[in-house]
Amino acid sequence: MSARMEWIEYKEKRICYVDYSRFGRDSAALRQTVEAADAVIVMEPPGSVLCLANVEGTTASPETLNIFKESTLRTRSYICRLAVIGVGVGLRQLFLDSVVRFSGRGIRAFPDAESAKEWLIRE
Repeated sequence: MSARMEWIEYKEKRICYVDYSRFGRDSAALRQTVEAADAVIVMEPPGSVLCLANVEGTTASPETLNIFKESTLRTRSYICRLAVIGVGVGLRQLFLDSVVRFSGRGIRAFPDAESAKEWLIRE
């Protein structure tokens, strides 16, 4: 497993935490990390993964957008809920909105990890 991905326990629920933060403009390293995380996620039972992604400090660009769109296609059947932190406002929020429209999934942005985890574990 990658140093940027870990399974965490939160109120007796298992959450996949993926750290896509601080990549800046390094889309090649981001792609490598996203693909490594996706490879682990698709080994889980379909519809079972609660996922929390941190994108703080990663530049929103057309390449970044494509990386995350490709990831949503690969993991669509496995992730039942996806929360994102570190989006903020502006361009990154627009990119997240684009990924949500593209994927048709209920991806939600949150200001902090605690509120994101609470939403993830809600039945």
